[in-house]
Amino acid sequence: SPDVRSSDLIATYSPGKNISANDIKDNLKDLLDAHRRYYGGTLPADRYSFIMYFTDDQKMMGIGGALEHNMSSFYFFPDVPKSYLSETIDYLMKICSHEFYHIITPLNLHAEQIGNFDFNNPQMSEHLWLYEGVTEYNAHYIPLKEGLTPLTQFINTFKEKMESSMNYDDKLPFTELSKGALNKYASQYLNVYQKGALIGMCLDILIRSETNGETGLQDVINVLLQRYGKDKSFKDEDLFREFTELTSPNVGEFFQKYVGGPERLPYKDIYEKIGVEYTEKAYNVIDGGGFSMNFNPETFRMYFMMLDENNETVKSLGLKPGDEIYSMNGDVVNYMNLKEKFGSPENPKNLGDKLEVEVFRKNAEGKFEKIKLTGEVKSVKTSYDYELKLKDNVTEEQKKIRNAWAGAGVK
Repeated sequence: SPDVRSSDLIATYSPGKNISANDIKDNLKDLLDAHRRYYGGTLPADRYSFIMYFTDDQKMMGIGGALEHNMSSFYFFPDVPKSYLSETIDYLMKICSHEFYHIITPLNLHAEQIGNFDFNNPQMSEHLWLYEGVTEYNAHYIPLKEGLTPLTQFINTFKEKMESSMNYDDKLPFTELSKGALNKYASQYLNVYQKGALIGMCLDILIRSETNGETGLQDVINVLLQRYGKDKSFKDEDLFREFTELTSPNVGEFFQKYVGGPERLPYKDIYEKIGVEYTEKAYNVIDGGGFSMNFNPETFRMYFMMLDENNETVKSLGLKPGDEIYSMNGDVVNYMNLKEKFGSPENPKNLGDKLEVEVFRKNAEGKFEKIKLTGEVKSVKTSYDYELKLKDNVTEEQKKIRNAWAGAGVK
């Protein structure tokens, strides 16, 4: 479909004919219009191609992703039935928004490690908070700022990100996660889409507050794009200083404490600036290290894609990647109750709690066998139950910062 812009292309392949370029084009046009307004009237690519491949391979169900290039992005997802078309398009727009913003960073704003990437011996920059975190933030923020997403929806989405970020090591400085993302901290990588995006949000609101609402995060990024660009890299160790010089000492302190340091993001202070009431309730959950899970559509069970096999609780149980979880302490586990089994406000976990986990594991012949694993909780961490609510009665200062930050999303 060439109808988004005359120079843009949407190409889809759906073996079940469940989704077509025509289905997507109007939503994508609205999204690109929002990006164009956000960037000041001009998109960062003269022409762009969205190439989407939907698979009906049952083994690939629950697996998907996308890759960005300077003038195109490629998408690979399951071929979901047409009855879910509306939900599929909503989900795709979030991914398209994310991949399109990657033109800004890391493709046009990056450190030397990215600009001169060594594919044989990759060296990571310490700024994944920018390349992936700020990109994920803007994937949601641009539709808010330009009036496609209401503020209440945005706040609910980021409340979910706050909760999801608690599945990872919240004390691990984000700069260290970035440097070790390919090896030592690979199990923490997916937090770039959770805490990374939250860093972007906090930073944007802080900059608005520090500049009386006149400057946002993107304004600072625009200055750096002019200073650097696609063919000129910044030095990894200089970025925080340059950001601070373009904003305020408080922004420098934010980087030192919350991005380069181990402190929790200052949610209460940040939300207060835009008139959002914030409450939290702390409780203990099992610290299983960094792990990620997926759904096997053939067995209808959740399985461990990635495990930190050095984690003490994981070692105590003898869990292995690929294990499909069936029950915990006698309760059958499914997608809906999985998270609470690791701890909840009503059922907090303590060191020494006994664990009995039934998993299905493939034997030497490749057939699943049910195995009972026993162990105990060897490590716990603090998680939080969050509540966020837009205040009706706000101060003039809060109203000014909220309106400057959220733009058309306030209405």
